[in-house]
Amino acid sequence: MKICNLADGLGQLAHAVAELNQSWTDAQANWNDQTSKQFEETQLRVIQPQVQALIAAVQIMAGTVEKAARELQDPREQA
Repeated sequence: MKICNLADGLGQLAHAVAELNQSWTDAQANWNDQTSKQFEETQLRVIQPQVQALIAAVQIMAGTVEKAARELQDPREQA
């Protein structure tokens, strides 16, 4: 029985962050004023540490879920 797959979600998150970073790089070619700098400071720079913390927490959770799944597995299904 498959409990959950947290790795897929982390992959999607990593892809989304990469797309965000590329989109911001593209936007800076045309938007490079004080407002863009403020947006980067208040909105974009806070995302990276939050994403890193989330990834670390999900990795810990994934390990816990995998361990629980192994411990709850029916010994008769281990063939």
